[in-house]
Amino acid sequence: MKKEINYLRHLIFYLTLFLFIACETATDVKIEVKNNTNSSISFDAKSQHSPDHLSYTIQANQTKTMIYTSQRGGSDVAQNPSEYFTEFHLTNTDGDSLQKEYKNSDNWETDISGSGIVSKSYVHTYTFIVNESDF
Repeated sequence: MKKEINYLRHLIFYLTLFLFIACETATDVKIEVKNNTNSSISFDAKSQHSPDHLSYTIQANQTKTMIYTSQRGGSDVAQNPSEYFTEFHLTNTDGDSLQKEYKNSDNWETDISGSGIVSKSYVHTYTFIVNESDF
């Protein structure tokens, strides 16, 4: 009887330990720009999450990831993706600047997905869509 109780205590201890190890969650944030125009666009920005100046050319009808970061702890609460940037400039091949306001969270498409049974990890994807009429 004492042996069974000792075995049961060990079993409960290891199951609890496994449960806490399996509960590690994260929130991945992916910020991208989708070019829905017929020509390439230039993206120049500075981010709080990168020491490098972000400078990309995004081809027509392509999507480019600008920032990908991971944070501890799972969260399904949407963030304002513009807060990741200290500067944000888009120009088309004619040299016209973007007129659409990137700081307006309504101009971002948001997708939040979670995975996991006991504890959830989340991926937040924020997409800034650029159309011909935005210049």
